Amino acid sequence: MGVGFVGGVGNSSHGARRQVKCCNTPGNRLREVLARPGMQLMPCCFDALSARLIERAGFNFTFLSGFSSAAVHGLPDTGLMSFEEVRRHLQYVTETNTIPVICDGDTGYGNALNVKRTIQGLHSAGA
Repeated sequence: MGVGFVGGVGNSSHGARRQVKCCNTPGNRLREVLARPGMQLMPCCFDALSARLIERAGFNFTFLSGFSSAAVHGLPDTGLMSFEEVRRHLQYVTETNTIPVICDGDTGYGNALNVKRTIQGLHSAGA
């Protein structure tokens, strides 16, 4: 498994960071983790089982990379997986875990409209 580090982002010049506490969404849980001071360790998962192991080990979030998504299907990381294959793979990961998942959207799968569709699709799948 790969490991990433994410540093907490300081307050902007426009004032203190606003924290949303009304909903227990993956995005809000991720914002809470990223608002903590210091570095956060983020192991990379490659499927639902590895994400579950990461969660059980006590990590607060995980990352699903394009490489790990392709590798679990026996493919090289050269853009062979379609958007729908990546979205479905992400959905398997998010349906079996409660920690937030950051997902690699690769190139966005086309032009600006496709990038918008990719973001919406990965968000609806739980990222």
